[in-house]
Amino acid sequence: MYRVLYDEVFRKETITGGSNEDRVVRRLISIFREFVDDVDVVETPVDTWIEDECWIIYGDKETRCHAMPYILSGEIEAEIAYAEYYGNRIASSKPVRDTIVFIPFPEDPDDIKFVVLKLYEHGVKAVIFYDQLPGRYRRMVLIGDEDYSCSHGSPSPIPAVSVRKEDYLRIVKDNPHRARLIVKTRIIHGATGKTVIGWINGRDNREIHITAHHDHWFTGFSDNLIGVEALIQLGKRIKEKREFKETILLISYTAEESGAPNYTSWYWTWGSRYYLELRDKSNTLENILFDINIDAIYSTPFYINTNPSMIHCIEELKDKLPIRYRGYDHTDFDSFMYTRRGIPALTINNLLEIKHIYHTNLDDGGEVERETIDKAIDTTYIILKCLVEKPPRYRNIIEYLKNNDIPASSNYRNLIGRLENLDKLVEDENMRIRIATKTLTTVSYIPGIDGLFESDLVGDIKLIYRIMKNIEKYIGRRIRAKAIDREQILDVSPTKYNIGELDIALSHMINGRINNYQKQLDHEIRQIILKKYFKP
Repeated sequence: MYRVLYDEVFRKETITGGSNEDRVVRRLISIFREFVDDVDVVETPVDTWIEDECWIIYGDKETRCHAMPYILSGEIEAEIAYAEYYGNRIASSKPVRDTIVFIPFPEDPDDIKFVVLKLYEHGVKAVIFYDQLPGRYRRMVLIGDEDYSCSHGSPSPIPAVSVRKEDYLRIVKDNPHRARLIVKTRIIHGATGKTVIGWINGRDNREIHITAHHDHWFTGFSDNLIGVEALIQLGKRIKEKREFKETILLISYTAEESGAPNYTSWYWTWGSRYYLELRDKSNTLENILFDINIDAIYSTPFYINTNPSMIHCIEELKDKLPIRYRGYDHTDFDSFMYTRRGIPALTINNLLEIKHIYHTNLDDGGEVERETIDKAIDTTYIILKCLVEKPPRYRNIIEYLKNNDIPASSNYRNLIGRLENLDKLVEDENMRIRIATKTLTTVSYIPGIDGLFESDLVGDIKLIYRIMKNIEKYIGRRIRAKAIDREQILDVSPTKYNIGELDIALSHMINGRINNYQKQLDHEIRQIILKKYFKP
């Protein structure tokens, strides 16, 4: 019997720190207590956003809209303009200064912040995104910061809202000259989100985390009520079977969709980020063996984004289970907060398959088969059993790095050599996995519409090399690449005049990045040795 999926408390839009989260948490605690040994609630400082009203008014007509989180309250009246989105550029048939602009949602909904910032630079007063398919409203968190950072951000400079395609077409047919946009929202700073943890005690203090998140936009059936339901069903099965000696933590995170305080531009996965910071401060991160995260389940096959150290189980099970390997652990998931700490982690997901309902009112379960939900739960349990019996392997990481599509320069071979010899300095295989994962994981990106984004082991090198291989594609563009909370790694402007010499410059950049990894690796090794032989 499903406990979450058709419960109206869970199906109501649940925003971190909001009133419905309190109801969800109370219900979760009550359910968990039926089969776990203990329940904890981790109170998390969050910013909460609430929409009260959103209307577009023209003449004697009005149309309902939905504001993008964290849009502030405002009332804008202006002429209407229409614009189109063409991958990496925006076009309009007339000047857009001092107008309210209607524009379609980008194919990648996360691009909306770059669209809004670009239109703002051209003097637009407000943006109304219309959907490409009928019946859909969409919410995407909008931050006024071009970067992705865990340390800074800002609110959007102008309002932006969502309307359904049919509402947009009706407005176009009516052909009004002006419109008024009314948005009433509330931002509550210093609110409290709540992460719920159910403990199933093992025979030692080593922990396996199985995670999902309970905050969601609209109904959030795939994103992520199915994940929360899976925690409950898996917890019951684990408790009944008692197959594991490790302690199992079933964690339903708050603030996965939003909530990072003060408009931080990496606004998502804040609940898991905060929890792991607490674990780091208490020196208990080493107890965590690995994390299995469940998010965005929609259809089979399920896709696995994972640390390479866990890939042997995916390879072993891919012919027995409806699973496919999709690549490195993805920044969109709570699992990535474990990866940033060096802890092996994976997410079972259909992130690309749910794009048409992602963060929309149509993510209500109408397209998801019951069989898919049951298979997701069974699949997670079988992967868990495999990883307990055949734990993460350091050798997988070495093979993964050797098979990268990166030129085998002497510097890169030296880096691989150091990693291969790490067992002579660090005996514990789990510790070697953590050193390599924490040291080599990067998130690199080109800010702007349709920009490249790379989260991977040596991801910054991969991004630069991808640009090298396709340099002619970027002629006429300025390419600035950055690494999350680290530094700018690239600033080039390819032309036919300089393209021949750019290869030399980019090769130099890659070697510089490899040297940085070698220094970081040496630092991590020294810290491990000092900790081992010079305990306080």
